[in-house]
Amino acid sequence: MRALFLILPLMALPACEMAAPQQAVPAAADVAVPIPMDPGTMQCALLSNSNALAAASDWAMGRARAAALSGRIAGVPDQATVTSNLARYCSANGNDTVRSAAAQIGF
Repeated sequence: MRALFLILPLMALPACEMAAPQQAVPAAADVAVPIPMDPGTMQCALLSNSNALAAASDWAMGRARAAALSGRIAGVPDQATVTSNLARYCSANGNDTVRSAAAQIGF
């Protein structure tokens, strides 16, 4: 009887697997990119990947908040502005790092 209780969950697993929704295959630009512990060290050329761009813009937003708290800038810009400024700078300067890009856009 105990063996039956141990086998029933194992028999139900294939049914769960079939019911799971299928995920879309990521685009070539969205493949996994290793994000370093300090996203500021990423090369700007990696920002063509949306995952790398998201990590870099989050890192730059932290720099912007720190700059606002220290009084170096008047206010914190919105996320879309930071992302577009990073993408614009990095598209022209692919060999730079995200840290230098953030410094060039004012953080």
